[in-house]
Amino acid sequence: MNTDPLHKPPARDKQTSSCLSRPLALLTLLLSVAVCASLAVAQDRSSSRWYGRWIEASPSEVGYDDDRLKAAIDEIGQLHGVQGLLLVRRGYLVAERYWRGGARDVPHNLKSASKSVMSALVGIAIERGHLGLDQPIAELLPEYHLAGDPVKKRITVRHLLTMTSGLQSTSYQAYNEWVNHPDWIRSVLAAPQVSEPGARYSYNTANTHLLSAILAGRTGQDTRSFAQRQLFDPMDIEIYDWMTDPDGVHVGGNNLWLMPRDLAKFGQLYLDQGRWGERQLIPADWVAASTHPGGGHVHETYGGYGYLWWAPNGDGSFAAVGYGGQYILVSPRDDTVVVVLSTLVSKGDYWEGALFGLLREGIGGSLVNPQLPAGAVARGDVELRSAPQAGGRALRRISAGERLDLFGRDGDW
Repeated sequence: MNTDPLHKPPARDKQTSSCLSRPLALLTLLLSVAVCASLAVAQDRSSSRWYGRWIEASPSEVGYDDDRLKAAIDEIGQLHGVQGLLLVRRGYLVAERYWRGGARDVPHNLKSASKSVMSALVGIAIERGHLGLDQPIAELLPEYHLAGDPVKKRITVRHLLTMTSGLQSTSYQAYNEWVNHPDWIRSVLAAPQVSEPGARYSYNTANTHLLSAILAGRTGQDTRSFAQRQLFDPMDIEIYDWMTDPDGVHVGGNNLWLMPRDLAKFGQLYLDQGRWGERQLIPADWVAASTHPGGGHVHETYGGYGYLWWAPNGDGSFAAVGYGGQYILVSPRDDTVVVVLSTLVSKGDYWEGALFGLLREGIGGSLVNPQLPAGAVARGDVELRSAPQAGGRALRRISAGERLDLFGRDGDW
């Protein structure tokens, strides 16, 4: 079994969509929504919008100071090992930069940011009745006979999600020994219990691996297949690789490979409370609960911990975090998703602090006009045309209540 952290996924042939600059037709469409008889300028900026395809906007068009944002991104790119950065605001791709071999069409290992994907899958499975949040894992993994253990029989799904299972940790220095064991799950469950379930936080990749095994057993599908069909297919995302243990269970805690832009899509899904277009892929209440930090443990850089998500800034933002500097940072306040990709080697606490300082003060501080782009909401059904005359070419139809963003308008047109 290859446990090399630089293990490369098999090459795939996939047509990668090119990033489109805002086309003239879209510009005309956005200008035309200002027809005063049918639209009202929106004041509520609380909900972001995914347009179903990548549309570029310049930083100034969505509220950033161009020079300050460019300087911040340049400085991030100079940090050791950073390979890529993507910034999305209100569904618009504002920045996409790559360094040191990173590229738009090269899949990337999320490392432990994979845990946040596992959180989403557990939320979907709970909604569909496959398991319960406070269900004991002894019921979900009956073949391991945990019901006879007075402590382990009290471990629940919630304990696994919050890293409070009390199981002996397999992370950090213990990781290599664990993955070289022929039976990963049995080795974890047979090890001495370190603390009472729910008593204290202890980061442990074994917790998420148990979740993967539970998910596969309860849904009748391996974790990769369940993720592809229930989460990623509707978003046009392809899993390029996902490591398994010797028994074929996908590693719940790391080594999921996705394209850089697909990480941004996953962040956008959470920014929009689990909704993708017309489909609610993840329950909104699960998104809220899983990204809200619980009491107790607080990391110096990453903040509090929810259900396999971190909350770094105390402002409602949350982050998926992976070894070596793999991040998906979501800010509902700013309507942004930031993806950072890095080489798969440890860079230390100082590096992490410097990066998050630049993300917070550099990129966040560059947002000087959060109200841009201006918004409009249709008062009634509206048919958009390429010109104000009746002979203008029909572009699309807007239903009453639909929200659009405006980059500008010319009088009543």
